[in-house]
Amino acid sequence: MSESDRIKAERDEIAKERDTLKAEMHDNRKRSAFFTQAKAAGVIDEEVAYLLASKDLTLTDDGKLMGADKFLTELKKSRPHLFTNGGKLGSGGGNTKTPRPKDDVNQRMNAFLRG
Repeated sequence: MSESDRIKAERDEIAKERDTLKAEMHDNRKRSAFFTQAKAAGVIDEEVAYLLASKDLTLTDDGKLMGADKFLTELKKSRPHLFTNGGKLGSGGGNTKTPRPKDDVNQRMNAFLRG
Protein backbone atom coordinates (compact mmCIF):
# COMPACT_ATOMS: atom_id res chain seq x y z
CA MET A 1 0.00 0.00 0.00
CA SER A 2 1.43 3.32 -1.01
CA GLU A 3 1.63 6.32 1.29
CA SER A 4 -1.11 8.01 -0.74
CA ASP A 5 -3.45 5.01 -0.37
CA ARG A 6 -2.78 4.81 3.36
CA ILE A 7 -3.61 8.50 3.80
CA LYS A 8 -6.82 8.11 1.76
CA ALA A 9 -7.87 5.09 3.85
CA GLU A 10 -7.13 7.01 7.04
CA ARG A 11 -9.11 10.00 5.74
CA ASP A 12 -12.07 7.75 4.89
CA GLU A 13 -11.97 6.17 8.33
CA ILE A 14 -11.93 9.59 9.99
CA ALA A 15 -14.85 10.71 7.80
CA LYS A 16 -16.86 7.62 8.87
CA GLU A 17 -16.11 8.32 12.52
CA ARG A 18 -17.12 11.97 12.08
CA ASP A 19 -20.42 10.96 10.46
CA THR A 20 -21.11 8.48 13.26
CA LEU A 21 -20.43 11.13 15.90
CA LYS A 22 -22.68 13.62 14.08
CA ALA A 23 -25.51 11.08 14.00
CA GLU A 24 -25.05 10.31 17.71
CA MET A 25 -25.03 14.00 18.56
CA HIS A 26 -28.22 14.53 16.54
CA ASP A 27 -29.90 11.60 18.31
CA ASN A 28 -28.79 12.90 21.72
CA ARG A 29 -30.21 16.35 20.95
CA LYS A 30 -33.50 14.80 19.82
CA ARG A 31 -33.63 12.61 22.94
CA SER A 32 -32.85 15.53 25.24
CA ALA A 33 -35.48 17.76 23.63
CA PHE A 34 -38.07 14.99 23.91
CA PHE A 35 -37.20 14.24 27.54
CA THR A 36 -37.66 17.92 28.38
CA GLN A 37 -41.10 18.03 26.75
CA ALA A 38 -42.15 14.67 28.18
CA LYS A 39 -41.16 15.68 31.71
CA ALA A 40 -43.11 18.95 31.35
CA ALA A 41 -46.12 16.95 30.14
CA GLY A 42 -45.95 14.73 33.23
CA VAL A 43 -44.66 11.51 31.69
CA ILE A 44 -43.58 9.08 34.40
CA ASP A 45 -40.96 7.21 32.33
CA GLU A 46 -39.49 9.41 29.60
CA GLU A 47 -37.31 6.59 28.27
CA VAL A 48 -40.30 4.35 27.52
CA ALA A 49 -42.16 7.24 25.91
CA TYR A 50 -39.09 8.07 23.80
CA LEU A 51 -38.78 4.49 22.60
CA LEU A 52 -42.41 4.59 21.51
CA ALA A 53 -42.10 8.01 19.86
CA SER A 54 -38.60 8.09 18.40
CA LYS A 55 -39.57 7.06 14.87
CA ASP A 56 -42.15 9.86 14.68
CA LEU A 57 -39.85 12.63 15.93
CA THR A 58 -37.86 15.05 13.80
CA LEU A 59 -35.27 17.55 14.96
CA THR A 60 -35.11 20.61 12.74
CA ASP A 61 -31.89 22.41 11.81
CA ASP A 62 -32.70 25.15 14.31
CA GLY A 63 -33.09 22.60 17.13
CA LYS A 64 -36.89 22.41 17.34
CA LEU A 65 -38.44 19.01 17.94
CA MET A 66 -41.34 18.21 15.63
CA GLY A 67 -43.93 15.55 16.44
CA ALA A 68 -43.52 15.41 20.20
CA ASP A 69 -46.58 17.46 21.11
CA LYS A 70 -48.88 15.37 18.94
CA PHE A 71 -47.38 12.13 20.20
CA LEU A 72 -47.62 13.12 23.87
CA THR A 73 -51.23 14.27 23.45
CA GLU A 74 -52.20 10.96 21.83
CA LEU A 75 -50.23 8.99 24.41
CA LYS A 76 -51.98 10.76 27.27
CA LYS A 77 -55.36 9.86 25.77
CA SER A 78 -54.51 6.23 25.08
CA ARG A 79 -52.24 5.50 28.06
CA PRO A 80 -53.07 7.93 30.90
CA HIS A 81 -51.38 5.62 33.42
CA LEU A 82 -48.01 6.71 31.97
CA PHE A 83 -48.57 10.26 33.23
CA THR A 84 -48.62 11.85 36.65
CA ASN A 85 -51.80 13.46 37.86
CA GLY A 86 -51.21 15.90 40.69
CA GLY A 87 -48.64 13.63 42.30
CA LYS A 88 -50.84 10.56 41.90
CA LEU A 89 -50.72 8.06 39.11
CA GLY A 90 -53.43 8.30 36.49
CA SER A 91 -55.92 5.53 35.78
CA GLY A 92 -53.22 2.90 36.33
CA GLY A 93 -53.60 3.21 40.10
CA GLY A 94 -50.32 2.73 41.85
CA ASN A 95 -49.09 1.74 45.26
CA THR A 96 -51.99 2.47 47.59
CA LYS A 97 -50.62 0.47 50.54
CA THR A 98 -49.03 2.27 53.44
CA PRO A 99 -45.38 1.23 53.73
CA ARG A 100 -44.42 -0.73 56.82
CA PRO A 101 -42.18 0.96 59.34
CA LYS A 102 -38.56 -0.22 59.30
CA ASP A 103 -38.78 -1.30 62.93
CA ASP A 104 -41.39 -3.85 61.97
CA VAL A 105 -38.86 -5.72 59.82
CA ASN A 106 -36.23 -5.58 62.55
CA GLN A 107 -38.68 -6.81 65.16
CA ARG A 108 -39.74 -9.71 62.99
CA MET A 109 -36.13 -10.67 62.25
CA ASN A 110 -35.27 -10.59 65.97
CA ALA A 111 -38.30 -12.71 66.79
CA PHE A 112 -37.32 -15.21 64.10
CA LEU A 113 -33.75 -15.45 65.35
CA ARG A 114 -34.85 -15.93 68.96
CA GLY A 115 -36.96 -18.87 67.91
